[in-house]
Amino acid sequence: MKNDSSFGISDGDLSNVSLIDVVQSSSVNLTTKRDVSPQWTLIPIFYIVTAVVGFLGNGTILFLFAWDRTLRRKYKAFNVYVVNLLSANMCCILVMYPLSIITHIYPTSWYLGEPACGLLIYALDVLEAVVINSHALIAVARVWAVVDPITYRDYHSIRVALITCLVVWVYLHVFMAPRIILDALYYRLPVATHGCQLNVFAQKGWSIAELLVNYLLPTVVILLAFPTILGAKILRRMNGAAVGPKSADISAVGGLPMVPKVRQRSVPTDQPSVLENARRATGKYHMLAALTVSVTVCWSPLLIFFSLVHFRPRYWDTTWFQVGTVMYTCQTMLDPVLFTLTFSRVWEALKRLLTDCYSGCRGSWDGWDGLTLAS
Repeated sequence: MKNDSSFGISDGDLSNVSLIDVVQSSSVNLTTKRDVSPQWTLIPIFYIVTAVVGFLGNGTILFLFAWDRTLRRKYKAFNVYVVNLLSANMCCILVMYPLSIITHIYPTSWYLGEPACGLLIYALDVLEAVVINSHALIAVARVWAVVDPITYRDYHSIRVALITCLVVWVYLHVFMAPRIILDALYYRLPVATHGCQLNVFAQKGWSIAELLVNYLLPTVVILLAFPTILGAKILRRMNGAAVGPKSADISAVGGLPMVPKVRQRSVPTDQPSVLENARRATGKYHMLAALTVSVTVCWSPLLIFFSLVHFRPRYWDTTWFQVGTVMYTCQTMLDPVLFTLTFSRVWEALKRLLTDCYSGCRGSWDGWDGLTLAS
């Protein structure tokens, strides 16, 4: 195949990228000959697995929030961030993955028309950025809850959480809309001969800004949240240990020491609820730790790869790209698993759902067995 003059990679490597479409625009100098043979590589196969498993996992947890009242009543504000992330995952599963599978199988031909191509580019630019920033919102909420549980309890409501999530969605749409519109009007290559591709190098400055602001910055926030919470917990324990009597006030009466007088702090009437709120926030520490580790493992390879592609001319490594893309998509499947294993309320709701399903199925089977015996 003809090699591209920008990166020196073959036409088969120029497929839609799940993170940002750097590689797509490198096909400017490709031949206009259409490649109609499907190319089943690792990425489209794994996309199919991710779409199926991710749909079942994310869909199940979203159903639990809609079905289980107990789950909805607990941690109402924090539930908003969880539902927001799972909903963003579902949007990617339903919109981005099916179209990405097609464009990976036919990397230099697109048969679904310009509107479908615009929808795919929108999903790649906006929806995936929403997923990453939704992870960052969860990290920030956990930092707030652990570092300052009093203000978290007083000011963090469902309304605040909803507005925060809405602001992120609107901000990402506003930030990326000009590039998508300009690409559709002036820069997009013919989809019939070049496939569905965002011409990134026609707006390279915007692409670099997207990488830094929409992807790298939220990832740094997620990585810093874990040590921040750990440091806050250590400081709290140190301060708690220092609150006791610093010295024994001993006075002698007749040569005999008196009982030491211990200085006690007045306890506000609402202190128990504050401590309970802090305990609940600390209880989600393991969830944030699991999310941080999974994000680091799954996202870092592809983020580093695209950083090199942006800032090192003619850089490309097909193996790194394929492995990084596969690892990146794993997070879509891991999110519901991690929430189930580390969020006790979700696990309890799932057990209630399975118990009800088992009871219902057993009742139906017993009823059918009774009808069979009666006949």
